[in-house]
Amino acid sequence: MIETHGQRYDGRWSAWQWAMLRTTRPELAPQAASSVLAEEADRLAEHLSLALYGDNTQQALAAIWEAQINGDSAGAKAIIDRILSKNIPLPPITP
Repeated sequence: MIETHGQRYDGRWSAWQWAMLRTTRPELAPQAASSVLAEEADRLAEHLSLALYGDNTQQALAAIWEAQINGDSAGAKAIIDRILSKNIPLPPITP
């Protein structure tokens, strides 16, 4: 189902879909990553949501995945550390 999303919606993918594809269909992950990075309005919305609702697991995960897509492992770790320091649960995250 995730694989067909990009075809159905003109190649638009989300950071969540990238996170799922990188382990289930790694050959599609680069395409999804490019889509996430290309959607500047979506990225801005995610950054605003994180700033406004940063103690939200869903927003934190989106920001972590975006940092990972950008190759910013230090940034992803900083978000993880901040969220965990506030005792907000996160699922195991693949680096």
